[in-house]
Amino acid sequence: MVCGLGGPHFGASPGPLSDALLQSASVEDMFAGIQSPPPQKGLVFEIAVPKQTCFFFEPVTVFARFRNTTDSPIALAFETDGQKGIASKMNWTCSSADGKRVAFSVLGSILENVLLIPEHGAVYVALPDKIFPIGRTEISIEYSHSQGYAQPPLLGAEMWQGTIKSNTIVITSENKETLTPEEQKQVTEKIWRHIETFKSEDSMTSYFAQGHLIPLAKYSVPILRECLTSRDSRIRCHAIETLGKIANTEITQKNGVERDVSSLDDLIAAYDRERDPQIKLMVVDALANFKGMPAEKHARIVRTLLKAIDHPNTGLHSIAAAALLQMSPEDGIPKVIDKMADSTYFGDYQSNIAELLKKQTGQDFGTAGPSRPGVAITAKQAWTLAALIGGVAVVIGVLVSILLLRKRLSRMR
Repeated sequence: MVCGLGGPHFGASPGPLSDALLQSASVEDMFAGIQSPPPQKGLVFEIAVPKQTCFFFEPVTVFARFRNTTDSPIALAFETDGQKGIASKMNWTCSSADGKRVAFSVLGSILENVLLIPEHGAVYVALPDKIFPIGRTEISIEYSHSQGYAQPPLLGAEMWQGTIKSNTIVITSENKETLTPEEQKQVTEKIWRHIETFKSEDSMTSYFAQGHLIPLAKYSVPILRECLTSRDSRIRCHAIETLGKIANTEITQKNGVERDVSSLDDLIAAYDRERDPQIKLMVVDALANFKGMPAEKHARIVRTLLKAIDHPNTGLHSIAAAALLQMSPEDGIPKVIDKMADSTYFGDYQSNIAELLKKQTGQDFGTAGPSRPGVAITAKQAWTLAALIGGVAVVIGVLVSILLLRKRLSRMR
């Protein structure tokens, strides 16, 4: 709970926010110069930042303020599920008169916790650790809440429902060609903190860590290359995936950084060194991002993909076939046609590979039926095939996702 304008206010924050910070004039000063949007049903939604110019490696905390412009309190929802929202951070202890522990039930409400904004008061929300791409970024946030039936009034406060958009602010993230020793230390520590989260069993945590490492590519790539020889397979896997993304032109442009392909030799060495087919598969997926390389580098990628197509693991050689057909059709077409002489070689992905061949050659290699007698095409494979028809470039990511999902499911059994 924190205090703000107009008496006691209740703030929900993904990160800790000290009372001293919120009580200081600087927090309110952040909102002094903004152009506030008009109220929606008595609610004004505003965002601000401590400073609008930062260096690209600095995390930015965006502050949101919800102001009540009416003479009655407003109830504001910040959860869709009590086990995932505010309630997940609150542990109740209830006991009866005789000291026995008891449990309560929730009745008449779809929300377990609701923030109350007093009349003409406000609540603050801190949204910490945002990394913005180099350059000028315009930011606005939309808040929305609706429900199927009316929430019971809370001390006269009606539940606010609808959609409201904040003001727009501009953040300029500047690049620095040379860091001071202290800045270099800060960046390195930040990179290692994100890499440590690769050990998490939560895939989204690792995904967000990658999102922080990509804008820091200038400094994260050398460290990620070292991680390819880590003793922890989770760190190796996510390092491979992150380096592949940093070599992807579209992804790096979206993050406002230069594409970095310096990890190519390290990834090829990782393919030769790894024994787990699933990790080899991730290397192949990463190599598919190294398009437009000089002839000698391109030839090394092709040689690695040709080796992968010969690997006995069905998922691995299927991904490699798709990658080779995409990156070097002149090498991929004869190799894949030769492998397809065995109608079971690509297993459940036989029809998908045949569709890719059809796109490259204009010839039908038998995509009409199941990949082999007695094996029906599943809904997942049908979706994959539809993706293939829509564009060759998406096939590798789709197949990798399905294969990794199957691996996770097999572990759960």
